[in-house]
Amino acid sequence: MNPFLQRRLRYASHRRSRASAHALSTTARLVVALLALSHTAAGQATAANRSITLNEVIRTALERNPLIDAARARVKASRGARLTAGTLPNPMLTYEVENGGFPGHSTPVGLTREISSFSTLPLEFVWQRSPRERKADEDVRVADAEVSLARRQVAGDAARAFFRVALAQVGANAAADVQEGLDSLVRYSQARVAEGAAAEGELIRLQVERDRAATERVLQQVELVRARGALAPFVDDSTPSVGLPGFQDVVYDSLFISAVALAPARAFMARMSLRADVLAARARVAAAGAESALQRSLVVRQLGATFGTRNTAGAYSMIAGLTVPLPLFDRNRGELQRATSERVAAEHERVWVERRSSAEIAAAYESAQLLTTALATLDLRFLERAAESRRIAVAAYQEGAVPLIQVLDATRTLSEARLTYYRALFARQGSVLDLYSAAELDPLGALTMTPPPTGTPADDTARAAGAAHAPKGRN
Repeated sequence: MNPFLQRRLRYASHRRSRASAHALSTTARLVVALLALSHTAAGQATAANRSITLNEVIRTALERNPLIDAARARVKASRGARLTAGTLPNPMLTYEVENGGFPGHSTPVGLTREISSFSTLPLEFVWQRSPRERKADEDVRVADAEVSLARRQVAGDAARAFFRVALAQVGANAAADVQEGLDSLVRYSQARVAEGAAAEGELIRLQVERDRAATERVLQQVELVRARGALAPFVDDSTPSVGLPGFQDVVYDSLFISAVALAPARAFMARMSLRADVLAARARVAAAGAESALQRSLVVRQLGATFGTRNTAGAYSMIAGLTVPLPLFDRNRGELQRATSERVAAEHERVWVERRSSAEIAAAYESAQLLTTALATLDLRFLERAAESRRIAVAAYQEGAVPLIQVLDATRTLSEARLTYYRALFARQGSVLDLYSAAELDPLGALTMTPPPTGTPADDTARAAGAAHAPKGRN
């Protein structure tokens, strides 16, 4: 080929390559500018923020959460209903005047004025008060159990929100590390291309990867902001109109793999009868039975005893009587059928709750055991090896010994290894928290792997009942 034509073709190819690189560089600068803007806004909003640990998150959530306060308020409401159920009925006082004259007129001739005063005491409480009190007692137990359910739900949701923030932090840090590494390689390749020692195609590929990494970093920052917003209600009881929550980072370095192994599965399964949902289901069955007894007692209503005096021309006599309705029509048949059916339904629900609770504890224990064993046997040096592999690949690429694709693969491997490790670490800690909550244990005990108490379930039930009926105030 003509040498002049060859020079023209190389010049045209060079111009196209430089135009493509300029376009990619413009995109990269735009992404970096957006990232810097988001960092500036985040820095201004979180200047006074602080870090927070999982222990603080759970403790604060259990102390300040409105859902728990609402459950405690319902306990007070149920105790008020219990007080009403045990209250005796008030007697009815009656005063009558017979054979008297109309206002402004005298007593008719031949009639003797009679004045009667007597009281009537309703007698339904004799056989209705006991089932009312039993039903109210069971409603109080249900309300107490719902407080424990609210605490379990709040602790679990707070822990999951914490782990979401922690994983988002890991992802954001990994994305920032990848972008910084690619920025360094881009600068190195630009110098090599300017010297004519490297092909411009590899520089373009690096710029594309750097732009992709910058975009991924922004997306990870967005996920981190959203995760912080999901965690904020559990640790901050204020309602700011703008700005990020009152904390910046979560501290997850303390979530190490505890050397203490899990207690045997039977120690957790033995606590199934202490679960709040099981206690609530059993209390609902008892309350439904008391409701059925109450509806049966309502077949006879408005029974009352009357006693008083009558004054006839100055002579006093006694008034005594008994009011008994004639049950010609059973007005309570429908309510009795409803109460009986609800008792049957509550019994079926109890069976389902116990079956589900047993399966939940077993699944939580198996998950915690698998993750604990896997992380305990994991060689944590694999993260160091992944980082070392990346450093070796970068050094070899700069010496021209390996292609660019090997550097990119080593970079992705390091980022994915970090995310996989921390995802497994958070999943393990979350599974232990779920296990302790499923066994109705203190969720804070899961952070130190405190073993379940060795007492019998009956002893624990007595202690739980005593604590449930103790006066409760705001923590």
